[in-house]
Amino acid sequence: MEWDGTERRHRPHIGEPTGSQIMDMLHGMQREMRELKQDVNQHIAREELDFSEFRGAFPNNDPVGHRKYHESEIEAALEKKKLWGELRKELLSKGLWSVLLILVGLVVTGAAAKLGVMVK
Repeated sequence: MEWDGTERRHRPHIGEPTGSQIMDMLHGMQREMRELKQDVNQHIAREELDFSEFRGAFPNNDPVGHRKYHESEIEAALEKKKLWGELRKELLSKGLWSVLLILVGLVVTGAAAKLGVMVK
């Protein structure tokens, strides 16, 4: 079925709005917009206050700088941990060789003394 262009919607209970009804609707919309604008402005003011308090919790009101400071501290701590691990490993390795060398020296000295050989 094709549309023949005639209006078929039937609104018997709703008449065409009068000019004063349109103006009343417009005034109502304007009032609602003013109230909404006021609510939005109050919300923005509360958010700005909350954000100001949030920033105030950080040194120099700088949360980004505070985060970067902690990142650098963490990086330094990791480097320090790595350095101490390598140092401990190196000391254990050299210490073990030193103990082994001393033991060999004591065994050789003990054997020389037992055999009566003089080591100079």
